[in-house]
Amino acid sequence: MSDNAVCINLSYVLHEPATSTVVVAYAARASQTRNQLDRATRRLTRLTDVAIAARTLVLAPSGEPPAGTAGSALTVQIGPWRLLRRVLTTRYRTSSDAWDVTLVDDPGCRSMTEAEFFRAPARLCLPVAKQRPAGWFATLTLRPGGDGLLLELMPLAANDTSHSVVAAAEAAIRSHVGQWTCAAALWPRPAEDQLPEFRDG
Repeated sequence: MSDNAVCINLSYVLHEPATSTVVVAYAARASQTRNQLDRATRRLTRLTDVAIAARTLVLAPSGEPPAGTAGSALTVQIGPWRLLRRVLTTRYRTSSDAWDVTLVDDPGCRSMTEAEFFRAPARLCLPVAKQRPAGWFATLTLRPGGDGLLLELMPLAANDTSHSVVAAAEAAIRSHVGQWTCAAALWPRPAEDQLPEFRDG
């Protein structure tokens, strides 16, 4: 992940110029954070499904998915997100089908869509509502200490618009900006070049 891409992304999330001391400090920690998350992911991957489930705390204010079937989830690159499919599949399905997980901030997505994200146009991987069954917005973060996981779930209706998905993604990133590891700039320019309060101020 390039320092420039990280600074551009953080300028929108933190609402600071990309060259500000706040953004630069967060960006300086980004590489270290990614290494820590990669190590934690490798360590947790070696555990059994039962052991991972025992280390996972679930936060689902609107209720959890019904057990017994595979589902679909949208997420962003927060925490040990590569484990999310396994955690969801282990916890909620009883058949051999795995959950389907789509990254909204996937720079390699084949069907990128431009959408307003943190108040400026960004390139995102957004499913078309008419083609998407009801699913969930899910995030998996590393809890303090590095051995536990927090799974957060919010239901999405089949007719939810891209706006509601974007709002969920923004809320997740704001809550866990220290564990957000998006690998490429989602915006072409930093916030100070896009948002009017920076340009006019």
